[in-house]
Amino acid sequence: MNKNNKMHLPKYVMFFDHHTMKACPDVGHHFDADEFARSLQATGVDLVGFHAKCNQGFCYYDTQIGIRHPSLPEGLDLFGETVRACNQRGIAVTAYLNCGLSNEDAIRHPEWSMISPEGKMLHPDIYDIGWVTPYMRTMCLNSPYRDYLLGLIEEVHEKYPVAGFLLDSFNGFPCICPHCIEAMKQQHIDWQNESEVRKFGRMSALRLAEDISALLKPKENHLMVNFLGISPKENARIGTYLECECLPTNPGWGYDYLPLTARYYRNLTSGPVLNMTGRFYDWGDFGSLRPNAAVEYDLLFGLANGMRPNIGDHFHPSGNLNRAALDRVGQIYTRLRQYEPWFTGSKNQVDIGVVLPGSLGKSPSLVGVTRMLSELKMQFDFIDADCDWSPYSLLILPDHVTIDGRLEKLVKKHLASGKKLLASQSWDLSIKSLQ
Repeated sequence: MNKNNKMHLPKYVMFFDHHTMKACPDVGHHFDADEFARSLQATGVDLVGFHAKCNQGFCYYDTQIGIRHPSLPEGLDLFGETVRACNQRGIAVTAYLNCGLSNEDAIRHPEWSMISPEGKMLHPDIYDIGWVTPYMRTMCLNSPYRDYLLGLIEEVHEKYPVAGFLLDSFNGFPCICPHCIEAMKQQHIDWQNESEVRKFGRMSALRLAEDISALLKPKENHLMVNFLGISPKENARIGTYLECECLPTNPGWGYDYLPLTARYYRNLTSGPVLNMTGRFYDWGDFGSLRPNAAVEYDLLFGLANGMRPNIGDHFHPSGNLNRAALDRVGQIYTRLRQYEPWFTGSKNQVDIGVVLPGSLGKSPSLVGVTRMLSELKMQFDFIDADCDWSPYSLLILPDHVTIDGRLEKLVKKHLASGKKLLASQSWDLSIKSLQ
């Protein structure tokens, strides 16, 4: 439990991925928490994200509810020792729990697993998102698993002085298991309509996130809380900070993703916005080290757009430290700190608002306007109807924006105040009706 009377505001962050299969024989056998914390302290890190529960379903702390990894040495509280050693050196710790993926729980409780609309026990490669391992089974968030998960989160919250929680895999996949079908029938939702099932899946993920937020009370308890998979706007509502995960060397993200999200995320929350890149080329890659300049590019771009740096790494299951990776993080953060006077307390001055066509995404029109305005060295935000439009002297309407009732009123108000509007050619006729 966070006993501080204010939320931690991180400057330099690391996150350690730690998903360890059951067959791994030596989890934590070479772990020295104090050596780990000293190494982090040497990099200049003030916040570290560390696993309490991984996507294999195993816990790395003294749990009375969950499944402790079978090869953890008796008496070793891997997560608890990490929290203790880091806190003693002024490093805050956020607890990572994978909420949507939990392989061991699915094996022990198959009735807790999602079932796809095709009738398959669900694992994510069904939806072509690149995960092909059979060891990443997906849990139904309407099954008894949700109460089990809430118990795990409450247990970590009560046992350890963590600064917050990073809660992963709220993907909202469609599910037609008996729990979901019953819930959909009660809500008069056609469970044979795939679009309705998909919508229900997203609603189920959001409802669980809201229940976790109600349990943790992050604003009242001064906790950093973020739900990966929930939209940034919903995260800003029920959490306390935003996390932009972007490995530009992965085609799913690419180098167009961060310029888009940075200019939207930074205005959604009064809490921190973290820019998570990686010292590797992709998650699961234990061996690679990206060049310092490549990682610095990601983080300097984020800092210039109101985001704090976060470097992702992998925790070796045995607990052995990767000295080369930690040395590289130390070099990068030493270089960034010399520019700190220009970042601390700064706010982006922007005079152009680009209206989003629905949700944020790497559509050709948004990528195009981002590249164009960036090359022109223009300062711009991505905005929607819930944003404050008053700071912008120019509005840009890219293709595929639907001018509904709310947007029409905002556009008319903007034009009535004598400000400018730039729209693509396809908008010529509709713009005249707004004047």
